[in-house]
Amino acid sequence: MKLSNPPSKNRVTIRDIARKANVSASTVSRTLNDYPYISPHTRRIVRQAAAELGYEVENLRSERKAIDTIALLIREDAQPHGMGETASDSVERQLMLGIQKVLNPLGIKSYLQRGDYDRSTAVRFIHDDNVDGIIMLGGQVHNHFVHALQESGLSFVVAGSHVLPMDVNAVMANVHYGMRMAVQHLVERGRRRIGLVNGPDLTTTSQEKLDGLICGLINNGLPYHPEDVVAGYWNSESGYLSTKDLLTARPDLDAIIYSFDLMAIGGMQAIRELGRQVPSDIAVVGFHNIDIGRYTDPPLTSIDFDMHRVGMLAAQRLLHVLDDPDQETTLTVVPSHLVIRSST
Repeated sequence: MKLSNPPSKNRVTIRDIARKANVSASTVSRTLNDYPYISPHTRRIVRQAAAELGYEVENLRSERKAIDTIALLIREDAQPHGMGETASDSVERQLMLGIQKVLNPLGIKSYLQRGDYDRSTAVRFIHDDNVDGIIMLGGQVHNHFVHALQESGLSFVVAGSHVLPMDVNAVMANVHYGMRMAVQHLVERGRRRIGLVNGPDLTTTSQEKLDGLICGLINNGLPYHPEDVVAGYWNSESGYLSTKDLLTARPDLDAIIYSFDLMAIGGMQAIRELGRQVPSDIAVVGFHNIDIGRYTDPPLTSIDFDMHRVGMLAAQRLLHVLDDPDQETTLTVVPSHLVIRSST
């Protein structure tokens, strides 16, 4: 329905068009600048709304640099003081590179923000008119944070984990199947008592890895012993300390899987200090296949995840959500594969 008295061209804004077309401001901008990921239906209603409001496309283009900003949110690091290097840098860097590979050519700005996934953080973003969407880079995402964003209508995607059973757009690596591959490989190498140095208990990826371990053991006719699993943090010192605790309590283990490669590197040092050898006494498998694993002694067998692809898919998904906020949510799972080296 046409407006009887359309606003002056000088006073009409992108957000006026967005409200009339019932889409986001970034969708208006991308539509009238002929960007991809816009459906024919959305292009039609946006152009009609702009025309009815008397807004000229040239004015929109001159405004464009002030919008289309995506916040990349990383959970504030909760590791204890003095625990050393963590997994965050390498994983988050790959996610960000993948995200920026999609956003940068479109002229969409992104910036990195650290904070807790709590309601106050959600409210801060909700009231920031310069932010059109959020990509959360993994971590434990709390329900009240998600609820606040959903209630506000601010579009977001989780990259690197999921928020099941909540109905949220997410992209993650297949850590469950990765763990099952690790168990299968170790069993085929003759290992029968497989331990796990996992990440923090509350993260979804840690839960997926534990589930994968249990499934892998059961599928091979091996029992699951809860005492063969300890929780640590994603760094080398935690891997070192957790391995000493685990092998002191469970000296009969003949293989250990680590939730992150840095943990495995610390764990191999602990194994040597306890008078054991890798892999003759204890086989070792890591996760994420970071570069340094090729140069350890022995080189580290690891489960590889394409976090760069996870980031790209998360960015593409957010653009689709900005285009059509009412579409069904999806959980996209990126395949994993086993990289075999001398530690097994």
